[in-house]
Amino acid sequence: MKIKVSEIDTICIKEETGVALYNKILPYIKKGESVELDFEGVEMLTPYFIRVALAPLILNGFIEQLDEKITFTNTDKFDKELIDYVVECECTKKEEIPMYHSMNLVVKDLYSIKEANIALNGITVVTGENGCGKSILSQLLYHTFRMPDTVAQLLCVKCLRKLSPVVELMEYCRDNYEDVIGWHYREMTTLWEIKKYLEEWLDYMQSDEIRKNKAFRKQLKVAWKQLFEGVGCPKSAYKKLSALKNCVDHWYHTYTDELSRKRTQYLYEYLKDVLSIDVEGKFDIIEDNTVHLIDNEDKCIPTSSIRDALYLNNPGVLYKYIELPYEKVPNWDHAYSVALQSVYSEGYDRNKPLILKMRNTVGDTLENEGVLHFQRHGSPVVSRLDESSNGEKLMGTIYQLIRKEYFREDVLTILDEPEMNLHPVWIVEYARMIVLLHKHCGTRFFISSHNPDMISALQKIAKKEGVVIDFYLAEPVSKSGQYVYQHQGNSVEKIFASFNEALKRIEEYGEE
Repeated sequence: MKIKVSEIDTICIKEETGVALYNKILPYIKKGESVELDFEGVEMLTPYFIRVALAPLILNGFIEQLDEKITFTNTDKFDKELIDYVVECECTKKEEIPMYHSMNLVVKDLYSIKEANIALNGITVVTGENGCGKSILSQLLYHTFRMPDTVAQLLCVKCLRKLSPVVELMEYCRDNYEDVIGWHYREMTTLWEIKKYLEEWLDYMQSDEIRKNKAFRKQLKVAWKQLFEGVGCPKSAYKKLSALKNCVDHWYHTYTDELSRKRTQYLYEYLKDVLSIDVEGKFDIIEDNTVHLIDNEDKCIPTSSIRDALYLNNPGVLYKYIELPYEKVPNWDHAYSVALQSVYSEGYDRNKPLILKMRNTVGDTLENEGVLHFQRHGSPVVSRLDESSNGEKLMGTIYQLIRKEYFREDVLTILDEPEMNLHPVWIVEYARMIVLLHKHCGTRFFISSHNPDMISALQKIAKKEGVVIDFYLAEPVSKSGQYVYQHQGNSVEKIFASFNEALKRIEEYGEE
């Protein structure tokens, strides 16, 4: 049986995509039939997707069938190595397949960061004086884990630009002759869709139905002249269409090859663009102490344990993409779009105790006609979230994401100075929410902070709840202007010693 993976999804990075593939494979394996997994048209493949699709077969005792009955076709060398690697790893631990992997961010000589080796295995807190690189680390993590979707979209734009004459011809026919030719224009959001839809349309334009429609063919000559004059296309309409089809195939393969062979290069270029600094060769993410997700062979391997990343910094920008959509802020736009997705009843039931705890201390969110609102605890006033205070925006967004079951063990939540807009009481409530989300949902947190209330609350609440927390202090390296991030374990003694410098200055500058 041949299963075309691209018919499930062309960007194979999500859990639901892996589950869908597993459900297609299982019935044939149970009947002892062979299965061919055809990856033609798949633009992105991650270890996490492979594990979700194939690991249950190992758990259910189909190890021999996995080796003998399942074949993988139309994969490049890198993807085949990736599949073999994941299958081998899962077979060696077939008794129990954990979905939670250890992970470390390693940075060297990047901006003000001399050296850092930071674990991302639960709740991680980095602290230090202004300019030590905390925000750089936060943005580096977020954009690295969000990069696969971003690069795929970028290549789609490039491919459509190269194929603009074909797309313009499709749009011309849509706008003028859709009722005549009976073809409905479809949006193209992946490279595989571009190839599939354009080729289908070009085949249709060469069909007998079009050849026999003399009136339409006559009208279409106007479009040929407008769009292809000076392009060098053959005079014959049939030859023109064949040439365009070859063009579609050429650019599709060009950009899919780039996607598979130049992942690290695209990552470096993308990060340089969004961070305005050169990161090439200056950082890596290491999984299970062995797998380098970014290496020197241009094989930027998507992680098998982080499905998505959320980055929350100053919520004051929230109003921009509600009132002024042309000034979108990418990380908050991402958070808000997730917060407005349809509710999963399973998630609400699972997180209901967590929601009730928070509702009874701070407040709650309400959704009305695609707009989020916030209601403070004990207050009858309900206000639009974008018109609420910055602290309410931050709390409200988190609450809504809890409702949508967004927080799972395969999500990395990055909080850049979350206490910035919060009253001390809400800082404590926010710290409690972080600890409980990790304890009950498994979500990893990376937090940058230099606020004593936040640091103290995280440490003490984590200890009470039995949650492991790692603190890192950025210590200056002589007079170089750079910092080394030193692991403090769950101790905050040195961190508070650095904070005490502020008390000394208050005494010095204050009244005698």
